[in-house]
Amino acid sequence: MENTHALVEIQEITIDGYTYKVTPAPATVSLRAAARVANVLGPMMAGLRADDSEAGAFARAMAYFFQSPMLGDHLDALCTMFSPHTQVFKDGKSFTLKDAFDQHFAGRLDRLLKWLAFSLKVNLSTFLGAMPELASGAVAAAGSFGLTLPSSVQKSG
Repeated sequence: MENTHALVEIQEITIDGYTYKVTPAPATVSLRAAARVANVLGPMMAGLRADDSEAGAFARAMAYFFQSPMLGDHLDALCTMFSPHTQVFKDGKSFTLKDAFDQHFAGRLDRLLKWLAFSLKVNLSTFLGAMPELASGAVAAAGSFGLTLPSSVQKSG
């Protein structure tokens, strides 16, 4: 039987001499991550426009995300979701990030945050880039059901 699964593109970044090869997480994992990020970013969506660039929407989304009062819980959950899908390479050796997460990032939260931002980009950039369009669609859908959304949401689109 022929394998008909779509091929995923492994992306890599080098941080402090370590190369992180990030494979996009399975759709169910990415969907949970997207839902978590969307819950935090929902209020920000009101300011996005359908013609915003993917990169601009992603940058604003990440800035807003880091202002969340539940940041610790969100970061922990996202690291848990994405670390099994990252291979770390240095000096001819490699390991799955999940297997040595705490030891690898001990005292190096700067490296952790850079890896996490890259993992978010690998897994969620198309979702975050589509947020303005999704917000516009929500306004249109609400109108078709006779619902009125708050004016801050209606601005998007």
